Amino acid sequence: MYTVLKESGLDYVAVMPPHIADNHPLTEKYTATENMLRGRVISKYDLGHFFVKCLSTSEWDGKTVGVCGEYS
Repeated sequence: MYTVLKESGLDYVAVMPPHIADNHPLTEKYTATENMLRGRVISKYDLGHFFVKCLSTSEWDGKTVGVCGEYS
């Protein structure tokens, strides 16, 4: 499926989150890294925030992005 997406010619961002937690709040403190996943968890709210952010920028277009949150 990923290969089909890459070869489709469409604008895309392939987001690869770790564990998606529903017990962490929206913090907007997360790391997005191309082709790498650095953490173990992201809240569903921060993941949603990143998705919406991707709609307003072309920074991540055509890339695979690992996202992880910073929670105490």
